Amino acid sequence: MKSSKRAFSPGPRSRGGPPLPSLPRFPVSMPRVLATSLAVAVAACSAPSKPPPQVPAEIHLVPGQHAPELRFVEYGAGLSRPRWSHTADAIGGWLYVVGGADGEGQMASVERAPILASGDLGAFRPAASSLRTPRDCHASLTIGSWLYVFGGDRQGSLDSVERAPILSGGDLGDFKAAGTRLMLARDEHTATRIGRYVYVIGGIRGPVQLDSVERAEIRADGSLGDFTRYGRSLTAHRYGHWVVVHGNHLYVVGGLSDNGDSGEVERARITPDGELEAFERIGVALRERRDSPIAIILNGWLYAIAGAREHAGHIKLSSIEAAPLTEKGLGSFVEGGALQVGRDYHTVTRVGNWLYAIAGEKTGGGAIASVERARIPSAEPGPIETPPEESPPSAYEDPYEDPYEDYD
Repeated sequence: MKSSKRAFSPGPRSRGGPPLPSLPRFPVSMPRVLATSLAVAVAACSAPSKPPPQVPAEIHLVPGQHAPELRFVEYGAGLSRPRWSHTADAIGGWLYVVGGADGEGQMASVERAPILASGDLGAFRPAASSLRTPRDCHASLTIGSWLYVFGGDRQGSLDSVERAPILSGGDLGDFKAAGTRLMLARDEHTATRIGRYVYVIGGIRGPVQLDSVERAEIRADGSLGDFTRYGRSLTAHRYGHWVVVHGNHLYVVGGLSDNGDSGEVERARITPDGELEAFERIGVALRERRDSPIAIILNGWLYAIAGAREHAGHIKLSSIEAAPLTEKGLGSFVEGGALQVGRDYHTVTRVGNWLYAIAGEKTGGGAIASVERARIPSAEPGPIETPPEESPPSAYEDPYEDPYEDYD
């Protein structure tokens, strides 16, 4: 059974376990909606009628295999404001941090840091643009010359979609309604671009956990068509998860579920025309179930970075685990490094040969502003530099990227 979502009332978030003791001034949305009627939701959560297909266990690989470790260190002064449940997007010469929440509620503000030629970041400062609707637990994507924001929570799940134009030099114009809405209001979902479609996957709506998938077609001008319910669903309800594309498969990692094992990875095959086949469990699970991790593929390894420990007081994790990707599928997870500070509801963004872990929530509750970074193991080793003085960003280039690209 899922506990209530976090609201603007004292008491820390309790996602998937028993209620936690009260703490002062705890933030908005527990995961993301004002829970007004939990009893209604519990009845809606039932186990699947039959288990989904299992992939043979022979894809589990090489016992004792070691992953290239990601070792994060504290970097710079952090954000100008603490926040969690935000999104982060590298656009042109800037790294943007959009929305989120702190102890006062959901945020509309956007801040950014210049990306320097070395992959270092300058100081984060407030951007001129801000969201039309304050929100956290949303998803964001760059599509053509637009930054899109999908759903989220503002004391209740949102179905609204906003977008801002990406201007010369990577500046953002004003956010406006995108002319389309999600079919179902949701937060703690994911959004990803595959071919000519945007897919929105899982999440939660009030106290009701979701397994549904919806999608919209990307038009030639970068606008989106109507979102429609897609004919495939996750193998179980899942929210607070992450998705990554590798080759012709979409992988779903981590999160919470009331009717399935959210520690187990599931995947769907991608057809050449951008359709998804049935989701399936693949017999590979995280070493530790974790809510709100960030997943990223680097050099043939799938990394799950930080998050919160499920059913254990929602302790924030600093640990990282990684599993090898091969022609046969996904191998077993092994240790893959660590952050300096345990956190969830954070973001991790690649900039050149660096990964930046940004803000989030700390153990005991409360938004943090700190930033850490790790050199990607394939890069030439070298010393950890201190943040440089800010310099002008590089020229903007269209970020309409190949959705099948990974960092091999």
